[in-house]
Amino acid sequence: AAIRELPSKPKPSETRIPGLLDGLSTINGAIDQWLNRPRRLRVPLKLVQHEG
Repeated sequence: AAIRELPSKPKPSETRIPGLLDGLSTINGAIDQWLNRPRRLRVPLKLVQHEG
């Protein structure tokens, strides 16, 4: 049934989906926000001294 409907569908080259290729810039923006947010330590760090 889906194949019969193909002639009435627009060609992929004629179809425009806004934001389809914006994935990388969206991910970069999210990572920038994550890296630039204030951080607080959730787990106390313990200093381990190397004997030697």
